[in-house]
Amino acid sequence: LKRMQQNVASTETVERAAEMGDTANIDFEGFDNGVAFEGGKGEDYNLKLGSGSFIPGFEEQVAGHKIGDEFDVNVPFPADYHAEELAGKEACFKCRVNAITKIELPALDDDFAKDVSEFDTLDEYKADIKAKLEEDHKKHSIICAIATLLSFGLYAPFLPFWHVFSMCPLLGLGLGIGKEYGDSQASGNRWDWTDIGADLLGIASALAFLLAMYLLFG
Repeated sequence: LKRMQQNVASTETVERAAEMGDTANIDFEGFDNGVAFEGGKGEDYNLKLGSGSFIPGFEEQVAGHKIGDEFDVNVPFPADYHAEELAGKEACFKCRVNAITKIELPALDDDFAKDVSEFDTLDEYKADIKAKLEEDHKKHSIICAIATLLSFGLYAPFLPFWHVFSMCPLLGLGLGIGKEYGDSQASGNRWDWTDIGADLLGIASALAFLLAMYLLFG
């Protein structure tokens, strides 16, 4: 629901002073001892206040300013800043606020459910989401478990008992991945198929390594 709420959120321009969480469209230019430095200038830059995308302290000083305000932001560059010539130095950024916008999330109510689904009430929409997540849980857990068992069955006949025994943790890992993936689906934290593929490839590679070691060294 939260993900869908974010997807249909609207952006609104505000006339008040910028607050943390808003997006401020700014012009800025940075100076080191009165001299503009390379890479320190930007125009019509949309800065999400609180995102941490600028050096520490910058965004907090933009907050509180209104559209049209021109002001200085004085901040030190971190000691480990990637540009060595600026690392640890105090900088002055001359800034101007061009626009301020905020994200407006729709209320999670029956109207929201009608707008984003075929259901008339939020409770019906929630029930449908829950049913689909539970179905995904079952389906993907089974897929991961079957793939792991097939990999195990493919290599096990070529190995002596003690090798097969040593592979049991890998088998358990594969089955555990299936359960973890299913649980993540049920909780709404959807994995990407590349995540599953990487895990299963890792299991298959480990099994192949054991087989190769046996064939080479007996």
